Amino acid sequence: MKEIFINKDYNKARIHQWGDKEDPTIICFHGLGGTSLSFIELGYLLRREYNVIAIDLPGHGKTPAFEREEDYEMPNMVTWIDKVISTITEKKNLSFRTFLWCRYCTLLFIHLPIKSN
Repeated sequence: MKEIFINKDYNKARIHQWGDKEDPTIICFHGLGGTSLSFIELGYLLRREYNVIAIDLPGHGKTPAFEREEDYEMPNMVTWIDKVISTITEKKNLSFRTFLWCRYCTLLFIHLPIKSN
């Protein structure tokens, strides 16, 4: 397991990553009150076949909270998630796993052109 901190273009986040970056990628979003470590068992189990990435969402784990309330609105969250994902992996062959953040995943698919091979 790798713990990764990103700080690019005002996007700060802590990420945990298991597996090889060349394998198909699974991106995990925790539920309310959770952190990227909510997926520690899943990441460990899938690490030999997948690149598992779990992101601390804003205000959770070690990702700082947004300063402005409007940054938590759906379109802004989707943009933030897109920027974080773009920083850590190419947008191809992605699978998403989620607890309570499935609304963001749905909007992400609608909002972004994600390509697959």
